[in-house]
Amino acid sequence: MSASGRALLPLAGCAAAVAAGIAFMAMGGAPGSYLLVNGGALLLAAVFAAVRLRRAVPGGWPMAILLFAALFALPLLMEPATEPVRRWIALGPVTLHAGMLALPALLAAAQRQSGFAWPAATAFAALVALLQPDLASALALFGAAAAVLLRDRKPPAIIAGLVAAAGLAATWQQAGWLAPVRFVEQVLGDAWRREPAMAALLGAALLAAILQPLASFRQSGPALAFSGCVAGFALASLIGPYPAPLIGYGASAILGYGLAIRILAAKGSSR
Repeated sequence: MSASGRALLPLAGCAAAVAAGIAFMAMGGAPGSYLLVNGGALLLAAVFAAVRLRRAVPGGWPMAILLFAALFALPLLMEPATEPVRRWIALGPVTLHAGMLALPALLAAAQRQSGFAWPAATAFAALVALLQPDLASALALFGAAAAVLLRDRKPPAIIAGLVAAAGLAATWQQAGWLAPVRFVEQVLGDAWRREPAMAALLGAALLAAILQPLASFRQSGPALAFSGCVAGFALASLIGPYPAPLIGYGASAILGYGLAIRILAAKGSSR
């Protein structure tokens, strides 16, 4: 199966998780706009992930890394420095979480580049997560670095793991605990209290979306980084008031999933 064909399986897992989340929101009386935003984001993610790339990213992987790194750091420039938390990109009526949108693709692209691109990208992402501050992004970064270490124990991967761990510890001290919003944060906990069967469905769908890229892309470095990153975001949503990826309201994680799958499916060597 071609790389583009293999991208369809993780996309199906993403679609199942998003569909389960939409069903939960509809059952719980969420605003109709929530359902439309997530559904529209899924359609865009499908375009990102399913379109066959005839050549590698223009400018090569270094350019892709720079673009996604800039997108991740954009809230630091958009929001006033007086704001305690700067994690979001405002696009009219839609607000995007920069980490969920850019970090999965940034880390997948960094893993496709040889040399010290991986620890360099990890160090940059750790610094941005600390400055925002965003514990969810720091935990997602640590999840990606830890997953890569399972396969690669060479110096760049070890350095990245240490940097991600240090960044997580530092960000934990600065984490801003905002009030949770229903259908956005603490989705699994809310579902468990109201409908355990729906909570089990949501959890299973999210787990499948996390693991499917590993099966589709043969546990390559980029796939490990991507799955570890999404797993970190999911874990953050369980331990604090942070957005639940894919199953909760928000376009960011859905679009970020599609972008990262496109990076995984692009032509070119994968380590």
